[in-house]
Amino acid sequence: ERLALIAGGVGLIAAAGLDPAPLRSSLCLAGGAAALWGALRIDARRGEGRLFPARAFRPSDPAGAALLMVLCMSFALVSFNVFAPVMLMRLHGLPPMAAGYVMAAVPAGWSTTAVLASSLPPRHDPRAIAIGMCLVALSLPLLALTVPSGPPAAVALVAAMEGAGFGLCWTFLLRRARAFAGPGDAPRVAASIPTTQQLGFASGAAFAGLASNAAGFAAGADAETLRNVARTVYLAPLPAAALGLWAMSRFVRAPAPDGAPDGSRG
Repeated sequence: ERLALIAGGVGLIAAAGLDPAPLRSSLCLAGGAAALWGALRIDARRGEGRLFPARAFRPSDPAGAALLMVLCMSFALVSFNVFAPVMLMRLHGLPPMAAGYVMAAVPAGWSTTAVLASSLPPRHDPRAIAIGMCLVALSLPLLALTVPSGPPAAVALVAAMEGAGFGLCWTFLLRRARAFAGPGDAPRVAASIPTTQQLGFASGAAFAGLASNAAGFAAGADAETLRNVARTVYLAPLPAAALGLWAMSRFVRAPAPDGAPDGSRG
């Protein structure tokens, strides 16, 4: 039942972009959000059979704020993976392999930064998470500037910055969120973070499809239309990124729980 509601919610968000119209698209988006909210409400009543930890996605709870942050940032940034390859090929004339190299800058930045930052002690977790998430959020407006106008090397640089932001904070996000988990919820928190990331990717890709169709994306679209589409798909998720940054601030400013190293004050 919960999984069906989640799948239905993402499907409704995707349906909103198939043939954009103000009333129908708004109803689909509202229905999708309601289905996802309903899935969380049902899950919260399942006791030990819950998929998510208690108070999931509630910004008043540090672990809940961490999940909200992951959801929002994944929602906002997936548009790069969805649309950058076609924009690089159609706007900048890159062959598919070269476009793939540009896209590979994200995992390269992620892996490199994760290795370099892996030895940071727990007291630096809040700072690493804050810097990483700020880099991730900053990549959205920079993508809106570089993907339409180029050059591809600038797109690759921004992509590497996005990956570096995730790589800087991901391990420390997991460590800090587990420290705030309630009794018996630490395994759920650890499992919920990648699940939440995939949920954000799925719903964000559906929203990006809605934004691109509303901006006029089509197989025969001219270069100026494609530039407008590129700007739209990277600027439209900015409110989600802003919400993610707010959730991040709630997460990193929370005093460390008893027995955990307190890095919340720097």
